[in-house]
Amino acid sequence: MTRTRLKDSLQVFESLAQARSAVSQCRTSAGVLAIRVAFYDRVVAAKVPGFQSFLKAFDLAIPLRSGESLKSLDSLQALLADPRQAPRLLALPTRQTVFFAIGGGSVGDFVGFLASTFHRGVALIQVPTTWLAAVDSAHGGKTALNVGGFKNVLGTFHPPRETWLVHALLKGQPEARRQEAQGEIAKMALLDRRVWKSCTQPLAAATGAGVAPWPLLPELVQAKLRVVARDPREERGHRRILNLGHTLGHVLEASLELPHGNAVGIGLFFALWVSWCEGLLATRQFFELEQDLMDRFGLSPRIPGRLPKRPVLRRKFLGDKKSLGSGQVAFVGLRGIGKPVILPLSVDTLLTHLDHFNGDIPE
Repeated sequence: MTRTRLKDSLQVFESLAQARSAVSQCRTSAGVLAIRVAFYDRVVAAKVPGFQSFLKAFDLAIPLRSGESLKSLDSLQALLADPRQAPRLLALPTRQTVFFAIGGGSVGDFVGFLASTFHRGVALIQVPTTWLAAVDSAHGGKTALNVGGFKNVLGTFHPPRETWLVHALLKGQPEARRQEAQGEIAKMALLDRRVWKSCTQPLAAATGAGVAPWPLLPELVQAKLRVVARDPREERGHRRILNLGHTLGHVLEASLELPHGNAVGIGLFFALWVSWCEGLLATRQFFELEQDLMDRFGLSPRIPGRLPKRPVLRRKFLGDKKSLGSGQVAFVGLRGIGKPVILPLSVDTLLTHLDHFNGDIPE
């Protein structure tokens, strides 16, 4: 089986000047100086000092309006029909071109999809500008567009040639954005003993709630890529463990409009609860891990709103990509730190566990 190579796939820069120098020297896999195209979040361009100078290193720079509305076929068509950008973009020599996705998760998904389909595929470099994207979505090669009100219906596997972590782009984010990343950080810590241990070290200490993402980023990324390397296209089932916390998390994200990381954080508590109910965790383990999520990562199990009625929840659980058909869901539980288990659970069982986790679900 071909395994994803981890070596040299991650580049770390402290300043935009360092990143700009790397852009200027970017070459194709054949060693030819690349034609560098930046697709960037216009909000980042307005807020980050030195960003306009950074953009001068690119041959073409195209601003995008980030958000879920970007991830649509309409946005894709509008970009490729824009008379200001399309002629130059469509004339690019494909094998010499490298696309840079500079933004959060929506920009990474959109530009990743474009890179995977543009002239049947061009090289991609992800440059995440939010902690959540830096921790999770910029890695692993998934791309996605939303269609007809359904999230991530269209998508491809198109691993970036490299992912660049640029401290200057990340450090200015507000505290709320750092807290939103804690759910995905905690997920990887629960899945990987080495990450869990690192999260207890002094270097991980943060001034606010949770852990400091920057010192942990390389280890978090490598931990995720180790999982991806064993199942790059989700054909063997192993990659499903990365859905820990996401079964309930996706429902909360869609129904209550919670930020993804916050929803996943609540989903992790539910995963621990289900693991205890199904006999995977001893009572002491359950309470210790639950307390760790609160104390170490600043997470809370409280659902900030009223859940949808039971028939709506049933449809959402069965409509998720983790559905196994026949009324069952592939639920990721835990036997302990670094010991994930994929449980085939009926939706009725999940709803019963959710009743007891959150209080009665409205009929």
